[in-house]
Amino acid sequence: MRSTRLCRTPSWLAALWRNIKEVVTATQESMARASGLVLDGFILRTDTKIVRYPGRYSDKRGEAMWSRVMRLLDEMESDAVSNLDSEIQREAA
Repeated sequence: MRSTRLCRTPSWLAALWRNIKEVVTATQESMARASGLVLDGFILRTDTKIVRYPGRYSDKRGEAMWSRVMRLLDEMESDAVSNLDSEIQREAA
């Protein structure tokens, strides 16, 4: 079973922590406590990957879906611009 938890920390909040590893540790401890409660004492293992701006988390298993979503968004944006241009031309006529 696989589950993902994203811990996004804005820079102003991160300044309150000594470093990102403290945020990671706190998040892992929280996940361990939660799994122990839900799974009658069984603690799930966790792993981490730290991604800093402007980087972006990526998983090869999701690349095809991500590409499809981005293509669909581009198409929607292009359609919206075309529709707006048509509306502007109609109003100007």
